[in-house]
Amino acid sequence: AFIFNYQSGYTEGLIGLGLDLQADLGLKLDSDSQHTGTGILEYNKTTREPVDEFHRIYATAKIKASKSEVKAGALKPRNPVIFASPARLLDQTYQGVEFTTLDIQPLKFVVGYVDEVIQRDDSEWTEVSLTPLQKRFSGDFSSSHFIYSGLEYQKDQHHISYYYAKLNDIYQQYAINYNLTTSPELPILGKVQLYRTLASGAAQAGKIDNFTVGSIWGWKYGANTFSLGGMLSQGDTALAYLSGGDTPMFVDNMSSDFVNKNERVWSVRYDRHFADFNLSNLNIML
Repeated sequence: AFIFNYQSGYTEGLIGLGLDLQADLGLKLDSDSQHTGTGILEYNKTTREPVDEFHRIYATAKIKASKSEVKAGALKPRNPVIFASPARLLDQTYQGVEFTTLDIQPLKFVVGYVDEVIQRDDSEWTEVSLTPLQKRFSGDFSSSHFIYSGLEYQKDQHHISYYYAKLNDIYQQYAINYNLTTSPELPILGKVQLYRTLASGAAQAGKIDNFTVGSIWGWKYGANTFSLGGMLSQGDTALAYLSGGDTPMFVDNMSSDFVNKNERVWSVRYDRHFADFNLSNLNIML
């Protein structure tokens, strides 16, 4: 893949203007119809044969005043209720508007609206939709738009957030997340996640009723981190989330999916960071 990513600064003055540009090119090296549908290469939906190359070009206009910013156009939001997945050849990208402000310290406020998405293995904009994985839901999964808003609070090693999201006429979701990062005095890190999801509006995808809770805690010793976690999904349905992306739960950071109805998961994890070998961007996880 080849990715051109230009991020401008802002014009001088009380209100600054900017424009970001990105161009992506994905190239097939070796694949066939038996190995498509994994989110890596675009393919013909009839024959399932992968294309030799696919590309997309998009732009983001932005306005900034003080510590507040508005972005319009191509967006890659990554928060507890919408996560533009970077887990394949090219990133998942949304089309919409997002407002972020840090003017009320120590709070961060985010509100956004998206109505289209380019999936990781596509070159065309499509409607935002509910994930169809494992046929957990039935009906019409496509929606006219997705809205989200959130409030985040950061103090020292503690970070807590509350987010609300709604996929129009399909589902609404409430999310509370708490994160603890390590400090020299306390080599402990952890995360607690609470998600409540219900059908919304016309309920095009049928009944949605889920409560998911997850938590993971770890001890850091030098470049090593040892963690233990668990997750419980309860309700009449699985956890709902947007199509083409990853679930918000900590246990799904391997692009797996453990959010079925009444699913229980235990996680034992080991992380090794190689900053002590001057390889600060190299990590392994077992």
